Amino acid sequence: MIKLSLVFNNDLKITWSSNESLVNKSLLDIFKHGRELTSLTRRVLSTKALDVREKYTFQKDFYNGEKVLLKLQSLGEFYSLSVERSDEEKYIAKILWDSFAKTFPGGLLFMNKDFKVVEVTNSLLEILKIKNKDGISLSKASVLGRDLSSLYPDDEHLYNSIQKNLEKAVLAKRTLTSDYLTNHNSLRVSYGPVFEGEKVIGYCLYVTDITKEVKDKRLIETQQAKLFHSSKLASLGEMAGGIAHEINNPLAILSGRIDITLARLIKGKLTDSILEEDLHQMKKTTTRIAKIIQGMRVISRDGSAEDLRPCKVQDLFDDVLALSQEKCRNKGIALKLDIAPHLNHQVKCRRVQISQVLLNLLNNSMDAISKQKLPEIELHSTVENNQIQFTVKDNGPGIPKDLENKIFQPFFTTKEVGKGTGLGLSISAKIIEEHGDKLLLLNESNGAIFSFRLPLCGDEL
Repeated sequence: MIKLSLVFNNDLKITWSSNESLVNKSLLDIFKHGRELTSLTRRVLSTKALDVREKYTFQKDFYNGEKVLLKLQSLGEFYSLSVERSDEEKYIAKILWDSFAKTFPGGLLFMNKDFKVVEVTNSLLEILKIKNKDGISLSKASVLGRDLSSLYPDDEHLYNSIQKNLEKAVLAKRTLTSDYLTNHNSLRVSYGPVFEGEKVIGYCLYVTDITKEVKDKRLIETQQAKLFHSSKLASLGEMAGGIAHEINNPLAILSGRIDITLARLIKGKLTDSILEEDLHQMKKTTTRIAKIIQGMRVISRDGSAEDLRPCKVQDLFDDVLALSQEKCRNKGIALKLDIAPHLNHQVKCRRVQISQVLLNLLNNSMDAISKQKLPEIELHSTVENNQIQFTVKDNGPGIPKDLENKIFQPFFTTKEVGKGTGLGLSISAKIIEEHGDKLLLLNESNGAIFSFRLPLCGDEL
């Protein structure tokens, strides 16, 4: 770009220029509409005006056909013709903006303090897929000056959410970011105020299309859930022997009790009181078997689609202990329970998912203490501030300090090859987050402690 600065005489002949090739030429030679300009200049010279400004469109070689403000000033016998600096800066800024907007990896939108659009990039219009009522995509010219709410007339929630977050950004005096789902795509919007000193003069939105990122994330989560479900079924397979033994024992007791009752009946020695006692024992035994089967059914299900519902704490523990107690006995693990005071409490949760989390924590503890001389696991619950905390503690070696931040990452495992998918803790943590809390690790020298909380509901509040 050539910065124009000329000095000419009464004959309109250039005597000095910042571009030496223009010296000794007339204004008529260098300007696109030279006759109009020289006519204007002659009128200025004849009136002896000292300072005149006039809009003029330069040749392409000078300012790419842009209109700029010329300044004509008297210097005695000579006259100076130059570009007014404010317009020159505006032109430079425009060139920089156009270049920046073409290469920027996203869309930009600027609004004044009244939420009227004052500048927007074409890339943003492509991302937002804004159309008029006839389904035709809006141009940049048709968007400028419009209120932000008019860009998405059918999505008032999106507009209100952005406006509220802009207000938060003003109070925080920094940029904030949120994700939005529209009818067309998924967006990540960063927004912040534009300040002049302490005064807000406008707002800036930076928008990126994260549709592919969201789809990829969902696909990964779906695959992880499938792997977790497979590992869960594999875990049930490993428990099969213990579960069969757990069911076989009460069945043997039930069969024996039936034989005794029949023998007494045949001999005429079956009194009403003996029959009542025998039936109570049979009922107790069948209930035990039913709990084991119920536990297997609950753990093997995918509970992600269930709604949050009130659930008795006892039901959660029954689901888990029916499958864990026999496994602990077979491995010589002391399973200590401190749950009795809270069994009748109710929590709002997805029963299947929480049972799966507890079972996963217990299985992890069993693996962690497999080499301990006196392996021990504690399962207990405490109530505080309208919440119940579930805790699983073992006396294993604990988690190495350098691995504490990694254990909740997908596919990370401290188990031997072939003994874990590395998804149990990551998905358990995600389940607890969906229930409004965090799965916490308290690492101790004599073991690891995992805990999480659920809100109480019903009469317990």
